Amino acid sequence: MEEHLTEWEIVIRLTSPLQVGAGTLGMVEKSELFIPGRLLWAVLTAHLTRFLKTRPLKDDYDKIGAQIGPWESAFSSLFPSFDYGQSCRIPVFTGNRRVWYPAAVGESGLKIESDSRKSLAEAEIENLLLSGLSGNATDPRRLATSSGSLHETDLISPVFHNENNALVPLMFIGCFRLPGKVKLTGQVEVALDEQRIIDTLAGSRLGGGRKRGWGQIKVERLRRLAGRLPEDLSRQKFGDHGTVLTSATLPVAEEQAGAEIHGRAQLATYREHSREKGSGGAFSRPRLCWQVGTLIKAGLQ
Repeated sequence: MEEHLTEWEIVIRLTSPLQVGAGTLGMVEKSELFIPGRLLWAVLTAHLTRFLKTRPLKDDYDKIGAQIGPWESAFSSLFPSFDYGQSCRIPVFTGNRRVWYPAAVGESGLKIESDSRKSLAEAEIENLLLSGLSGNATDPRRLATSSGSLHETDLISPVFHNENNALVPLMFIGCFRLPGKVKLTGQVEVALDEQRIIDTLAGSRLGGGRKRGWGQIKVERLRRLAGRLPEDLSRQKFGDHGTVLTSATLPVAEEQAGAEIHGRAQLATYREHSREKGSGGAFSRPRLCWQVGTLIKAGLQ
């Protein structure tokens, strides 16, 4: 590994509801149950670019993003923690359903326990994490709601009820690697030390509904690791059972026909910078990818 890269474990706490779009089901706007690593990469890219340049262009964002990334391998997803950031839960497909296993970040990355007796069904995770908000689109000309616009939005709540029915803050755990510094041509370079990362994330909001106050976070712990993370943080070993995808970065392709893969496919697309509409004003080209939690048993290790 190159010496200028530093590896980190991060624990964040939600201070407001979070919505991470996962498509719609009827009138319900679904949310993921984890925070994709791309969101963390995007927040760091956007804030550091604007810190370095008052009126950045798309090329400036691209340059800083390239220095920070690639997000597909340099950032794991962040997974929910129900014990104040000591451990987390990671989904693994069993057949066509996901089961959530306990895991923790060690010096060599996320380590997933493969004991099925300690696992939780996805419905149990949803009950702990999700709440809902109903609403209608409003027609300002008539000061009335628009016909047929009733919908409900899944939200990850910043608190949950533990086994004693007490309200406990929800946290998320993940890991990533960053260069020691970033810069733009003709600009002063910025060192990406612990305080800079915390300060950058402190004023950030993740996911959708940011204008409504959703997605506010606080960094509870940022720990420098010993430099032994896997090269590709989108995959993690799952005991002797194979490799689990912790980011939806593996496209579904014909050459996978001989592999033993347990999972589901999803159409992955992301918001990107637009020259006309600014940050988040465009969408990336859709790709059919394997979902987070997909288990690769053989053929693509």
